[in-house]
Amino acid sequence: VLLPTLTAQDVVDSLLRVLPGQRGLERVRTLGELQWEVGYTDPKKALVHGREALGIAELLGDSSAIAIAANDMAVSAHRAADYPLAVELNQRALSIRRVAKDSAGIAASHAKLSTAYTELQRLDSALYHGFRAADLFEALHDPQRSAQMRGNLSRIYQLQGSFEQAAKAAQRAVELLLPSGNTYAIASAWGQLGTVRID
Repeated sequence: VLLPTLTAQDVVDSLLRVLPGQRGLERVRTLGELQWEVGYTDPKKALVHGREALGIAELLGDSSAIAIAANDMAVSAHRAADYPLAVELNQRALSIRRVAKDSAGIAASHAKLSTAYTELQRLDSALYHGFRAADLFEALHDPQRSAQMRGNLSRIYQLQGSFEQAAKAAQRAVELLLPSGNTYAIASAWGQLGTVRID
């Protein structure tokens, strides 16, 4: 029996149906899911859900929920091209995750900060957070995400005109990906390194 395929709007409608009966952390989680789904097409509406989720988390005084809500809202802010807000929210999530010693969360926050600072053309800050993320992902034995960050670092160095540094970052991305056997990712990394060498 073939099950009907749910569209993105079906998912949004389903989340909106359950939302009125929810309170507390359950509502924060659903609002986070709504942000993710709505953010692809209407990031400003997603930010409305994000503000509500963050407000509930703050009223609950639950630092973990605040970090999650801030992180979710930061994604919506980035999609809405409100990069200063994305930085502010990611910094908030990062500070909570540091206290909680949440290494994976810390790495993810550094990664998002690097991306937001790149959009703001604050490249020194982008490099700082990018390196923190890449090193943490590597320490967490997540070569795919570490390689992704090294690729991002390579692009930031290219924007600065630091081509030797860009080549080193791209080369490291290749080295991290080779054992994975992920041919698409490996090809992309080699392509990036080739582009840097041409530049």
